[in-house]
Amino acid sequence: MASTSARFGFVFARRGITLEAAASWFLPRLVGMQTALEWCMTGRVFDADEALAHGLVRSLHTPDELVPAARALAREIADHAAPVSVALTRQMLWWLSAAPHPMFAHRIDSRSIQSRGRSADVREGVGAFLEKRPAVFPDRVSTDMPPVLPMVGRTAVRVNDCCWWGSQILLIGSKILLIPPDVGPLLSLARSRAIRSSERRPLPVSWRDGQCHRV
Repeated sequence: MASTSARFGFVFARRGITLEAAASWFLPRLVGMQTALEWCMTGRVFDADEALAHGLVRSLHTPDELVPAARALAREIADHAAPVSVALTRQMLWWLSAAPHPMFAHRIDSRSIQSRGRSADVREGVGAFLEKRPAVFPDRVSTDMPPVLPMVGRTAVRVNDCCWWGSQILLIGSKILLIPPDVGPLLSLARSRAIRSSERRPLPVSWRDGQCHRV
């Protein structure tokens, strides 16, 4: 969402520098490669109408109406959607937009549906629909997010300290990534530009006698 008076510009090339803040990853996915190349190589400033036409923003509003419109959209989400479902959906859309094949999304979608299908939220959501009343979802993002997405580099541990259902442990210096076997290629793809191939050492592991062992 943007004001009708807003102006945008990726002016880095005009100042002798390059893109920052992961704009080289996000911008082509939002507006397409041709538009991203034009905006970034020319460094020109453009108006809100052009930003809307190319999908950089969702909608345009007069300056006085922008904040109320943003609040109205946020209120619609907060009043009608389950918080855990919203948070998980947002993560899935961003994570899986870079997946090399739909099967990666299908696997995580299936885990998510299975987990949420047993939740208190789904019982409340279906019950509210049948009873024609607003839903009051009990689950919270802070405590009830299902573990359907990969854990990436949250904790540095030794190999024998943990194992995630017979998966791989990827060592990157002192950091360890826990990778389930069916999403390992997705994580490798997501990290490939940030990690030199010589630094990636997949370690097959197995779970025996209550401990994680290298195979």
